[in-house]
Amino acid sequence: MKKKIVMYLLCMIMSASVFAGCGQTDSSQNVSNESEEDEDDEDDVEDEDDDSDDKEEQDDEEAVKPDEKPEKPVADKPETSYSEEEAIPRSDAYDMFLAGEMDVEVIWNDDDYHSPEAGTYSYDSLVDAIMGENPGSYDVKYAIFTPDSCSEGEDVLALYMENHDPSFYSWIGCIAYSDGKLQMRYSDTFGYRSFLDMYYDGYVTFGGSGGAGAHYLNCDMIMSDSAAYPVYRSAVLDSSWCDEASYYLDPDMAYEDRPHLTSESQLHMTVVDNMGMYIKISVSGWSSNTAIKAEEEAFVAALEELGAKIVDESETVFENEVHIDEAHAMTWIDKETVTQ
Repeated sequence: MKKKIVMYLLCMIMSASVFAGCGQTDSSQNVSNESEEDEDDEDDVEDEDDDSDDKEEQDDEEAVKPDEKPEKPVADKPETSYSEEEAIPRSDAYDMFLAGEMDVEVIWNDDDYHSPEAGTYSYDSLVDAIMGENPGSYDVKYAIFTPDSCSEGEDVLALYMENHDPSFYSWIGCIAYSDGKLQMRYSDTFGYRSFLDMYYDGYVTFGGSGGAGAHYLNCDMIMSDSAAYPVYRSAVLDSSWCDEASYYLDPDMAYEDRPHLTSESQLHMTVVDNMGMYIKISVSGWSSNTAIKAEEEAFVAALEELGAKIVDESETVFENEVHIDEAHAMTWIDKETVTQ
């Protein structure tokens, strides 16, 4: 009996130990898991702190770089028309004008008289405006040239309206392309006892008869903006027409104050105005009449007082003023015939 009781007690003790061991195992596992999770959480916190520190250090580094600026959003660049910048070759611009696809702005100084009036024109409206002042039948021609005053590639368009009737006026004008625009700063009419010749190097010679005793020859140079720069003005004068010489010397002088030559004189005079540099006058054909020659000498002396330089006739030959190469005469391209 005692042995059974002892055995029973031993079994109870062993059972209790087993239950205690199982409970301790679960608890230790839970504790271990919780400890591992806590360590993971601490690592995550430390990683976030490290990332935060790295970001702050990066921000600090970027802040101390004064040369670097934050990038700004780039807006789409609007399309630019030819009126805003020179976006097309000038030869294309001239072709567009002749085709009626581009306008030209006619620009004159207030004290100049030109045809047509200042304004903006298409090719057709420009032709109509010219014929409106001088109706008739015209051959329209054009040429492109590079004046000596221009840089390479700075071509100028010359437009020529030749009147079928030589007794009436023809017209010529020059157009230049710059900053996306076409502009005309030179034009002239000729044909009624006058002429005009244009050359590929930009020279323009023009003149003609001014009456029975006057003949004129002038020279201009077309510039890259299509304006004309005067090279010289000259005249061949006979007899009383020599009075005109004083207008080259002082255009503002009153008529009654000008020196005048007697109508009996047969004096021959060539005047060359080199546009501000000098005015040269050569004189020949002195009268054999003593009294008339004295008047001629007084007249020439008065011109000297106004600033004329009296020279030998060889020094007033027009070819000495500027050399015109006839081989450079303009060859025109026919465009159309128009009538009004």
